[in-house]
Amino acid sequence: MKCFYHSRDLDGHCAGAVILYFHPACEMIGMDYGDPFPVEDIGPGEVVFLVDFSLPVPQMIDLDERAELVWIDHHLSAIEAVPPGIKGLRSTRFSGCELAWTYLRGARFMPRAVSLLGRYDVWDHSFDDVLSFQYGMRALPETKPDRAFSLWVDLFSGRKVDSILADGAVVRRYVVANDKKVAGLMAFSCVVLGKVAVAINRWPASADMFESVFDPGAHEIMVAYGYKGGRYQVSLFSPAGGVNVGALAKTVGGGGHANAAGYISDNLGFEALPGGARP
Repeated sequence: MKCFYHSRDLDGHCAGAVILYFHPACEMIGMDYGDPFPVEDIGPGEVVFLVDFSLPVPQMIDLDERAELVWIDHHLSAIEAVPPGIKGLRSTRFSGCELAWTYLRGARFMPRAVSLLGRYDVWDHSFDDVLSFQYGMRALPETKPDRAFSLWVDLFSGRKVDSILADGAVVRRYVVANDKKVAGLMAFSCVVLGKVAVAINRWPASADMFESVFDPGAHEIMVAYGYKGGRYQVSLFSPAGGVNVGALAKTVGGGGHANAAGYISDNLGFEALPGGARP
């Protein structure tokens, strides 16, 4: 039994930890989009969990034929692209970790930590604990399930949640102040994939960094970018009810959520606004 979990964010780490919690003998493998998938290591009929993560459609179909695939995901572009019929649970209303817990245990037994991390990842930041817990978790030295499983056992049982919330509230105050300073120095307006954007050369990043510079009257989307492995990594964000950046990213081979998505490119291709600066 193997579990491939999204290695780049806490939703993926938590989703993987949920699988390991209920299947202690499962081999955990962190994956990010663009990583080579070790299909040769999967035996015929082997149970394979794919959580908060997906592969290109041909690989998904091949993996489902080769193994007993359980796909748990909430990324709209992937759900729309992959043919139905694969075992698992998919919904854009809930995060990967929420869906993983619901699939294996049921929604009414969901731990507070799973709910707090899940609500952040689907842009439900309606109460302060969601953001504070996110920042508290980010401050921990390790959260990958195969390296910090005892942490997740404590969190699922309710232990450490309050202390992480308290630490996160302090971290959050610092991050907000620092993001405002960085954004004020580095943000610029441009056109990205045909949409007017406010962009910052900083990656990885979250939409929170743009709070002080995003103007809904002037900008359609927010863009964070960086250079890694010889290619540009680009993250797109939009406010609730705004541009579907998941669909936008899909046009250049990426994907994601309606309000948070990304893609990888050899060239940025950003266009300057009249009188504006180029990246």
